[in-house]
Amino acid sequence: MPWFKVDDQFWSHPKVVELSAEAVALWVRAGSYAAQHLTDGVVTYGIIRMLAADRDAATELTNAGLWDQQDNRTWLFYDWDDYQPDAVVSKERRQKKQDASALGNHDRWHVARGIQVEGCSHCIAGAIPPAIPSAIPGGFPPSPSPSPDSTHLSESQSRDTRASVGTDEQSAEPYKSVLASQYGIDVARVRKHLDDKLGLMLDPPDVVNVSMWILNKIPQPPRAPTSYIIGSITKSPAEVQQYIHESALI
Repeated sequence: MPWFKVDDQFWSHPKVVELSAEAVALWVRAGSYAAQHLTDGVVTYGIIRMLAADRDAATELTNAGLWDQQDNRTWLFYDWDDYQPDAVVSKERRQKKQDASALGNHDRWHVARGIQVEGCSHCIAGAIPPAIPSAIPGGFPPSPSPSPDSTHLSESQSRDTRASVGTDEQSAEPYKSVLASQYGIDVARVRKHLDDKLGLMLDPPDVVNVSMWILNKIPQPPRAPTSYIIGSITKSPAEVQQYIHESALI
């Protein structure tokens, strides 16, 4: 994870001492946001509003020489490239960590059990026996029994989704529906929470993708998968939103 670096003399720098508390807070919070989301120091007006700041604070930072205003809705951290993480390098590091994690899951859950899992590139590349019905995309281990809060996708949900997806997704949808039921994922509840928390209304199969991604991050199935998934979305909305965007689910 990239870090937003702040000089230990920032608090007493001549450019900073005359700033308002609001401007200083915006500089720190926007820097943290830019480092996490790999914007290379670009800050938009939408980000400023999301951080509960306004144009006056942005103007202060511009006048102090801490930001460069690019246009009416875009600013750039001064000398970002000299002091802060580079987006390309950070993405490469993230990808290496993701690849290592995926390989670890593959070895732990697939190779050890002699199963092949749909969607696992390591399974596709390796010589592993055919998949068993309970195999999970991404490597999550089979649960001993369904959770009490499990649910099936309704007939109308399945019909609506089939009408809006391509042939590949149509063939995968029944599998994902069974998967959601088997592992205790209340798709309707998770879908509503994603809409309420992130403003994203995903199709049911995509809700299952997000849910399994969250469950894949822990070593053992939780007692109440739906509650755990909803809690994870509430706790880390930005991380979930980033996964959704990077996975092109919207």
